[in-house]
Amino acid sequence: MQTTLLDGKALSAKILLELSQTISENNLKPRLLIIQVGDHAASAQYVALKKKRGVEIGVEVIVEHVAGSKFATLKEKVSSIVAKDRTAVDGIMVQLPLPEPQHTADVLSIIPPELDVDGLLGKASNFNSAAADAVIALLSTLPDYSTKPFTILIIGDSPYVGGSIYQALLKTNTIHTNNIACINEFTADKEDYFQKYTVVISCVGKPHIYSAKALRKGAILIDVGTSPTIQGQIVGDFDTAEANGYLTAYTPVPGGVGPVTVAMLLKHVVENSLRNREKDC
Repeated sequence: MQTTLLDGKALSAKILLELSQTISENNLKPRLLIIQVGDHAASAQYVALKKKRGVEIGVEVIVEHVAGSKFATLKEKVSSIVAKDRTAVDGIMVQLPLPEPQHTADVLSIIPPELDVDGLLGKASNFNSAAADAVIALLSTLPDYSTKPFTILIIGDSPYVGGSIYQALLKTNTIHTNNIACINEFTADKEDYFQKYTVVISCVGKPHIYSAKALRKGAILIDVGTSPTIQGQIVGDFDTAEANGYLTAYTPVPGGVGPVTVAMLLKHVVENSLRNREKDC
């Protein structure tokens, strides 16, 4: 069996080039506001990457740092930033995770739905989550993606990752599926699920907790999870050492879903910039 590596870096580069052309052709000046809470090292890296990619294509990325983790103070500071900048930007996002994750929904609710370019407000948002659109874009690179029905299993039911991907796949017309299920890492008999579905999307965020060989032969693996090993290496939820010749296709970690998620976030910003310009005309 020939195995396809779903190259997120190449797909991201293609999307970013198209966005750069759109910005240039329409004389846009898109602006994205990222609110970074605390000093989480991984969050700082993600924010820096988003800013770098934005600058490369012509999106101005403004980063507001918020110190402290007390919810009342955090809510007040985020509300103040949003009120100050909401009319001057095309998108606002809060970099996750927060120091106190239990307050995530309350903090995200401060973002105006029309500016929720990360798509984390659910049905209130104008967009799918950036991660969900990245998954759909990667699946869309497969042959016969628009005609061949998939059965899809999502591992991880967080509303901001696995749950958002589940909701996006339910309503998309791009990917055809006749069965979508969402479980989590604590679901009993996961091995039975692994053998049943043709596409597995993993969003757990724990290093190499599963093997590619646990999936049915010929399955497609989209690994959204990224986490460091003890040695400091960034890996996915699945160990893909034995994926070649066993899976039909899979995403590498790093270099799979992550780069496309950043590109989709910026795509949402550019789309909002186009809408805002049309309103002003």
